[in-house]
Amino acid sequence: MLSIVLKNKRLINSYYKMKLSCEGFINALPGQFVMIKVSPHYDPLLRRPMSFHRIIPHHPPFKKGGRGEFEILYQITGKGTEIMSNLKEGNKVDILGPLGRGFWFPEGIEKAIIIAGGIGIAPMVALAEEIRKRGKGQGSRGKIIVFIGGKTKDDILCKGDFEKIGANVHIATEDGSMGKKGVCTELLKEWLIAHGSLLMAQLSIFACGPQGMLKAVADISINKNISCQVSLDKNMACGTGACLGCVVKVKNRDSRLYKCVCKDGPVFDAGEILWEEI
Repeated sequence: MLSIVLKNKRLINSYYKMKLSCEGFINALPGQFVMIKVSPHYDPLLRRPMSFHRIIPHHPPFKKGGRGEFEILYQITGKGTEIMSNLKEGNKVDILGPLGRGFWFPEGIEKAIIIAGGIGIAPMVALAEEIRKRGKGQGSRGKIIVFIGGKTKDDILCKGDFEKIGANVHIATEDGSMGKKGVCTELLKEWLIAHGSLLMAQLSIFACGPQGMLKAVADISINKNISCQVSLDKNMACGTGACLGCVVKVKNRDSRLYKCVCKDGPVFDAGEILWEEI
């Protein structure tokens, strides 16, 4: 479908935020994504997968033929995202979506822990807003705990967005330029130790970021017996599971089993992934 660029602005360094509209309501879940054709030409040929950064509600609900709006948060990493950064208000882009399996919301959770590294923060604002909407964290500061990690302070994004919805935000940077010097997984470990009286069954972790960070979060969650979902980042060609180009090996008792990140994910239960074989 054709989508119209409403806004495309640079946040800091190579990070950008784009707002788009498209026909019909964007009935998407946090963690799902769209495949964007960044150019009408054949170079670059493949679409670029972009998670929903924000899914913008409209009141009253759309009528047939109305237009929905959403935001994506992205970083320039190559030719495709460089082209995206030059799109202007009013430009039209071809998108496929919503695609994939997004985050799900376990019952009985008292605290939601969101942890993200670098551009892995992209889908987490939509997630936090959905958690609040569903009542997990609504009206009480401290029900949503956010850990954000980056190399420097310039890699720390969306802190204010989380604070606006009442989340407790903890920051770690590798160079110590913002928050604690180190990595956000260490902050998570410290928080869990400090809150050892909590029932682990009442916590749920949602993670997105570099593979090493996700593996560390998975190890923590398994050791503590905490529910944990991870959003994986893989290069994708089709976005629908047809090309089998983004498979990941998962645990299976009897045989080798692979799942497509684009179709079966990108969100998986952390305990399902064979991390040593990624």
